[in-house]
Amino acid sequence: MPSETIRRRIISLLADREMDARELGVELGLTEKEIYAHLSHVRRSIAASGGDLCVTPRGMCSPTAGA
Repeated sequence: MPSETIRRRIISLLADREMDARELGVELGLTEKEIYAHLSHVRRSIAASGGDLCVTPRGMCSPTAGA
């Protein structure tokens, strides 16, 4: 059993690079639906430590998107 929780593993993966739910699922052995179920909790954890999680359609998370 891994020492990190699934949510901590998601945070670690996203700290390294931008990933979509499918990529996270493959890496963690979960379905996209299971990944999406964790994202609101992941967002709160990241916000509590002063960060931000951007969940958008693939490729839309750049700082200049929509500018």
